[in-house]
Amino acid sequence: MSKAVVKLDWNNATHESGIKLYNVYQDNILIYPTTDTKYNVYDVEKPKTFSFFVVALSYSGDYLKSNIITVLTKDIAGFKSLNYTLNFSI
Repeated sequence: MSKAVVKLDWNNATHESGIKLYNVYQDNILIYPTTDTKYNVYDVEKPKTFSFFVVALSYSGDYLKSNIITVLTKDIAGFKSLNYTLNFSI
């Protein structure tokens, strides 16, 4: 089975105490904590469907959740990466 890369980026979440960390989820499983606003998910199987979202953790302990995106990777020669943007409601 061939693999692809899913490139995720998101806008800065805002909170009065500031944002401490972003947690990236794939299929409701935490896959990566980061302080950055982008993350590349490597070795994604294709063809397959995945869901991704990001949860921002504020310094005061509040959580802000981005929208959820659904990614369908295609098993096509030359198909290697997908770019997606997630958003936090303001």
